[in-house]
Amino acid sequence: MRSIFFLTCAVLWASLCNAQDITPSKVRAAIIARDFEKVDHLLETAQADYLAGNRDADNIRALYITLSRSHPAAVQFVSDWLEKDPENHKAQISRAWSLYNAANYVQWGRNTYSNEVAHHMHRQIFDLVAAAYRSSPDLIPVSDAVVRELGRNNFGIPSSLEAFDLVMKERPNWGTLQRTLPTVYHLSFEMIMSFCKSASENFPTRYMQRIIENRCILQAANQSKSSDLRAEATKLLWKIEDPALVMDQLDFLIRTKTYQDWTKKEIAWAKAQLLTAPVDQFELAHFRFLAERLAFIARTSHGDRDPFFERFRWARLDQAKVFLDHDPYNLDLLELIDGVEFGQKVATETDADNQTSHHLVPNHLTKEQRHARDSQNDDFAMRRLRASPYSPYHWAKVATIVSKRNIPESTFSGDLAMRNSIVFSDDPAASLLQMMRYKLNQYQTYSKASDISAEDLARLPNWRRFLQQTNLADQILCPYLRAYLLYQASCEHYSPGAEQCRELRGEEATAHASLREPANNEPACAGYLNASIEELWYDPASFAEATEQLE
Repeated sequence: MRSIFFLTCAVLWASLCNAQDITPSKVRAAIIARDFEKVDHLLETAQADYLAGNRDADNIRALYITLSRSHPAAVQFVSDWLEKDPENHKAQISRAWSLYNAANYVQWGRNTYSNEVAHHMHRQIFDLVAAAYRSSPDLIPVSDAVVRELGRNNFGIPSSLEAFDLVMKERPNWGTLQRTLPTVYHLSFEMIMSFCKSASENFPTRYMQRIIENRCILQAANQSKSSDLRAEATKLLWKIEDPALVMDQLDFLIRTKTYQDWTKKEIAWAKAQLLTAPVDQFELAHFRFLAERLAFIARTSHGDRDPFFERFRWARLDQAKVFLDHDPYNLDLLELIDGVEFGQKVATETDADNQTSHHLVPNHLTKEQRHARDSQNDDFAMRRLRASPYSPYHWAKVATIVSKRNIPESTFSGDLAMRNSIVFSDDPAASLLQMMRYKLNQYQTYSKASDISAEDLARLPNWRRFLQQTNLADQILCPYLRAYLLYQASCEHYSPGAEQCRELRGEEATAHASLREPANNEPACAGYLNASIEELWYDPASFAEATEQLE
C-alpha cells in the first residue's frame, strides 16, 4: 500500500515538475530571441499540461500576459507572429490582448480623437478574439476575452455568461469567475447571490465553495449599488482567512465605510496590508489608488499625520521597478515610480512609550542625483507619450520639458509637439493659450539673446548661432499670431467667464501685448489676419516627425 502511495506521489511530482519547466521567463527569452516556433511550442505544451490537469488556469494566464506586455520586443513579436501565421489561435489571442492593453493606454488621452482610435483598435480585438474562440474555446486567455465581452457582436461567439458556464463546468477557476462579475453587477441582490452560489458549486470541496462564494459576493458588492448586497458582504468580510481576499477587503472598506466610522485598528490593518501584502503587477496598480484614499481617510477621521502615501510608494518602489523592466510603458507603474527616490524621504522615530511615528524630511540631492531626476523626467514623459500618443497633455508636457532645458539648439524643438497638443485637444482654447505662452517664452529667450553684447556673443558660439539661424517672423511672430487668432475665435464658443478665456491681466497681459504688436505689424504674417478658421487650423504632425525634433 505504501509503495502505491509513493508511486502516486512520484507521478504527481513529475507532472508538476514538467509543468513548472515552462515559465514566463522562458517565454520572455524566446520573445527576445524572436523564436516564433519555440514560443508556439512552449504555449502548446503548457496548454496540453493544463488540459491534463497538470497546470492551473492562472499559470496559463501568466504565460500569455508575458506576450501582452508593453515591452517593444513583445509588442513587435506578437504583431509579426500574427502576420507570419494569421490562422494561429495563439498568435491571434496574444495580439488581441496586446492591442487591448494598448487601446486602454490610448484612451488615457481622454478626448474624442483618442476614443476614435481606441474604438478602431477594439474592432480589431473583437475579430481576433472571435477567430481564436472558434479555433480554441478551451484556451483560458481566449475564454477570458469572451467573458470580458471582447468578442461581442461576432456571429457564433457565445455571450459572456454562456462562455463562463462552459469553462466552469469543465475546469472551474476563480479567474474566470472574477472576469465574469462585471456582467452581473447591475442585477438584483437575489440574482447576484444566486449567481455566486451556483458558480461556487462548480468547485470540488465544500471549503473551496465557501471561499469562492465569499469572494464572489465581496467583489460584486464593491461595484454593485445594492445596499442589501453590501450588508451581506459586511457580514462575510472577516469570515474566512483567504489571502486572495485582501484586496477585495481593502476595496470594500475604502469604498463603503464613511470616514468617521473607521477605527484606528482598521486603519492600522489596512496600512499593513498595503505595505506588505504579496501582490502581482495589476494588484499593485490598484493598491496605489487604495493607498492614496486610505491616507486621506486617516487624516480626515483621526487627524493622522503619517505621510502614508509616500511611505507606500517608497515601500513598493523596488517591486514596481522590477515590473517596469518587463512592461516599460505601463502608465500605472510610471505613476507609482515617478520621482519617488528624488522627493522627500520618510523618517521613522520611536518615542519613550515605544510608539512609532513617521514624517517627511528633505532629500538633499547631489549633482548626480539631480541629473538622474531630470533624466527620469524626460524618459517618463516620452514613455507616457508613446503609450498614449493622442494625449494633448503628454504632447504639451514633452514640449515644455524641451523648452526648459535652456539650450539654444532646443528652443524650437517642441514646436510640432505643441501643435499636436492643440490638434488632439477637446479644449482648444486652453491648448491655444498654452501655445501662446510657449511662443512668448521663445520670444523672451530671443530678446534676451539679442541684448547680449557682441563681445559676450563672441564667447558664446551657441547663442550666436541661435541668433543667426532664428527667423523671428517664421518661428515666433507668425506662429504666435496664428495661435492668438484661433484662440479668439475659439473663445466665442465658450461660456461667458470660462477660465480658459479670461482676460489676461498684469504682467502677463503686458508681456503678450509686447509680442502681439510686432506680430500684427509683421508683413510676413499679414495673410493670417484675413484667413478663415479652417485655413488657420493645424494638421497633426506625424509621431516620428514630432518626436525626432524633440531629440
